[in-house]
Amino acid sequence: MALIAMNREMGSLGKDVAQGLSQELGLKIQHHEIVDHLANRARIRKSHVISFLEGTQGFFERLTVDQVKLRVLTADEIVSAAENNEGIILRGWGATSLLK
Repeated sequence: MALIAMNREMGSLGKDVAQGLSQELGLKIQHHEIVDHLANRARIRKSHVISFLEGTQGFFERLTVDQVKLRVLTADEIVSAAENNEGIILRGWGATSLLK
């Protein structure tokens, strides 16, 4: 089954559209699950991953988070999700750009 990648643009109602697609097509939405996987794989706190993704990391997070490693792991998670046969809806994460 396919992966549906969606942007999270402000005002696009992407969360609502994803929820509607999920109900209509019977697909699982993945968003926060990737944060958990990335935090475990990078061996950092979940809050550090979130602040990195939102661009709000403080001085401490910038020192403790290997940004290149986190970018590579993020791309790997997205590609793994795309190869998954169960079919999912992926909101955000640059998936639309990466899978273009």
